[in-house]
Formats: sequence, C-alpha cells, structure tokens
Amino acid sequence: METEGSSIHREVSRERLKNARRINGVRLWGVSAFFVLFLVLGGVLHLPEWSGNLLLFTLYWAATAGIYLASRRSERLVLASGMGVALFDAPIVFFLQWSTFPTSNPSGVAGFTVGVYVLLVILAALSLQHWYVIFTAVVVTAYEILLQHFADVSFGAMVSTAILIGLAGAVCSYPQYRLLRFVQRIDRHVRIHRAAEATRQEAERGASLASLARELSSTLDPATVAQRTVESIVRLLQARSAILFRVEPASEALVTIASIGISHRPLPIGAMLPAAAGA
Repeated sequence: METEGSSIHREVSRERLKNARRINGVRLWGVSAFFVLFLVLGGVLHLPEWSGNLLLFTLYWAATAGIYLASRRSERLVLASGMGVALFDAPIVFFLQWSTFPTSNPSGVAGFTVGVYVLLVILAALSLQHWYVIFTAVVVTAYEILLQHFADVSFGAMVSTAILIGLAGAVCSYPQYRLLRFVQRIDRHVRIHRAAEATRQEAERGASLASLARELSSTLDPATVAQRTVESIVRLLQARSAILFRVEPASEALVTIASIGISHRPLPIGAMLPAAAGA
C-alpha cells in the first residue's frame, strides 16, 4: 500500500519529468523561431551578419528537433536531455554569435548574447532542481565572459555580466530550493505520522486482546463470552458489524450465537444456516 510520503515523492518526480518535456518543447519552439529569422534575414535577404552561420544554425535546429522527438519516447532520455540547456545550447549559442564577429559589431553581439543566456537560465528553472539552475548559470557565464573577451569588452562589463547572470540564477534557484525543502519536510512529517499511527494501532490491538482475555476469564456464561468476543473483534478490526457462529456437529450447520452492528436483515440468536448455504 502506497504511503502518503511516497506519494508526495512520486508526484515531485512526475512533475520533474513533465517539466523536462516542457523544457525540450520550449527549446524547440525558441530555436525554430530563431531559425526562421535566420532563414529570412540570412537565406532570403542575404544580410552578412545573419548568413555566415546559417549552416550551423540548420544543424542546431535539426539536433534540437531530434532531441525533442527522441525524448517523447523515453523517460530516461527526457530527464538526461534537460542537461542540454547547459551542455548543448550554451556552447552552440557561443559559436553562433562568435561566427558573426567578422561581419558585425562584436561588442553589440556580446551584449545581445547576455539576454539569450539569461533566458537559458530561466528555462533551466523549469527543471525543479535548484542545483541544475546554478550549474546552468555557471556554464553560460563562462561562455559569455569568453565571448566578451574575444569582443574586447571591458573588464568592468564582464564583471557586470557575471553579476547579472549570477543574480538570475539565484532568483530562479532559491525559490525552488525552498519549495523542495518544504516538500521534503512534509514528506518526512507524513512518514513519521504514519509510523506513529501504525504503532498506536498496534498498541490498541494489544490492549484489546488483553482486555478480551481478562473479560473471557471473568465469566463462564457462553452467551456473555460470545457477545464480548464479537465486540472485541469489531474494535480490533475497526469493522462496523460482526457475527459469531458455532458449528452444529450433526448437520454441520452454522448457528448464530452473537452479533453486533447488524442493522440490515439481522440474524437472530439461534438462527441456523444449513451447510454449504453460502456456497
């Protein structure tokens, strides 16, 4: 039987799986939108700053679409593909932007990429794993600083970029950390409560059995013993009703000797059920 604690843990795992699929879906639609932009500006209008990396973006879009389709078929793959934001998208964005330096303003390209990397950190927040958000923030910061270095951006601008992306990572990861800690506390309290409830019920059963033994030893009247027995059975099993029969040796019929809680078609004391009547 599944406990409430394990149910909470299972629900968090399901939500992480759903969000991993959402991440892949957002990545696909985002990359597709930029791919269309590259096709129009670079492939149709032949703008130099957009045409130099058209082949790389085509391969990027094809890989993103392949990851999305493959992750729809496998739970293991969809969870592993969530790391693609830091380990796949971040370096691809770096090379895409770096390849435009000869035909565009490098510092402007580096400035635009800061916004893209902040979006990747926000996208990683869907994972419901604060450590992954922090990891993504560290990775994209490293790529952005490297890009700004190649663009001859000032050291102060690099520090500001690191602070900006770091703040984005902190803002996205801290609420997740607090939420998951809260869920873990609830899960722990539920498990403790279930264990205490099981211990209490076991103690009540033991007390009921001891009470029944005392009651049975205090009388020799068969009717009283039978009635106290069904009362104890109801308490032990938390049932709503109980009937106690004895077997008639000659006919093997069942004879009612005690009952409790029977409101619908009650069997009177002494009522007889023929052998195999319930078969």
